[in-house]
Amino acid sequence: KELAGLLLPALRRNTNWWLTQRMTRFGLPAAVNGMEVGWDDSPRFDQGPIIACDLNSYLLLQMRTCADFAHMNDDDEAASTLKDQADDYAERMVNLLYDEESGVFWDVNVGTGEFMGIKTPSCFLPLLAGVPLAEEQQRRAIEEYLLNPSCFFGVVPFPVVAYDEPTYGAAKWWRGPTWINVAYLMIDLLEKMEYRDEAQTARKRLYDIMIADGDLREHFDSQTGAGLGAYEYGFTAAICLCLHEELQATSG
Repeated sequence: KELAGLLLPALRRNTNWWLTQRMTRFGLPAAVNGMEVGWDDSPRFDQGPIIACDLNSYLLLQMRTCADFAHMNDDDEAASTLKDQADDYAERMVNLLYDEESGVFWDVNVGTGEFMGIKTPSCFLPLLAGVPLAEEQQRRAIEEYLLNPSCFFGVVPFPVVAYDEPTYGAAKWWRGPTWINVAYLMIDLLEKMEYRDEAQTARKRLYDIMIADGDLREHFDSQTGAGLGAYEYGFTAAICLCLHEELQATSG
């Protein structure tokens, strides 16, 4: 409770910064370039700033957390206001980012207002954040794309750009390797939607490539599993420990 009280003002200020400094005419904030969401040279940004699925999903999760923290500290009025803000925000995300025809969420080009149409794990983060979308629509996105071996569910699962995208490169920085922290969020989503066997398969595949490499690299070639980027990387180390414990727990 004490920690929640300390964190809440900072989280609210951070949310407000994005909503004021990066807001677009479409009613959702944009990321100026890949560095603002940690995706560096991702093809998502090849045409300029985008209303990014991941950025807006993280902000939605942060708004919901702020509501929870306010409730924990007995400020029910603030909690109610923050919950209403999050619910409204979630609806705007569906209205702007969800494509009925393809059945998936897309980044939106700020200049043109058009869907970028590049398949990345970011497309699925609105589902993890809890947007108001019917369950059958959520399952369609997961089954047609995320669990499709031609898109994301290969031997090295969840590359930052789908295997079948024209811009895909298995070892080309944020244009095709598997980035472990984003891949782990995909496992969270599979668990949330009760695809437990598939989540376990993904855990085993990711854990095996990390152990085989041995150096806790920043990211991994999504065809060979070879480590890439920085050594002894903090995100990778943390997730390796999580996967180890989860696999141990399920192995009996």
